[in-house]
Amino acid sequence: MAGKDIRNLFDNMRTDELKALDQVKSDQMEDLKQTVDEIKLEQWRSGSAEMINDALKNNLAMMLETEYLNRQAAVVEAVKRKLDYQVEVQKVDSQLAHGHMVKWIEEKVMNTITPASQKATLAACIAQLNAMPGK
Repeated sequence: MAGKDIRNLFDNMRTDELKALDQVKSDQMEDLKQTVDEIKLEQWRSGSAEMINDALKNNLAMMLETEYLNRQAAVVEAVKRKLDYQVEVQKVDSQLAHGHMVKWIEEKVMNTITPASQKATLAACIAQLNAMPGK
């Protein structure tokens, strides 16, 4: 009589034990699936990290090239300013020399003009004006 109840009891205990083992197994499977998903995500992220690193390298290369071109432009501008300065200095020297030359020539001409030559030139001009037909 008690054998059937004991058998049911042991069957229920065994069934509960198997259910508990199945639950542990399914929990472990879920944990392992989650771990695999995390590993796949990290692999994808590492691939993305390589792309990001490539983009950063390209960005750095462009920044270096831009800085190089800016520095070249600064050198060109500095040389241009120096050359423009030299041109201006030469212009001023030329203008000063020209002004000095004109002043020197005027002084020599004024020194060669005597009152007698002024009177003679004035008389010649008046004679030319008198010789012109009147209007």
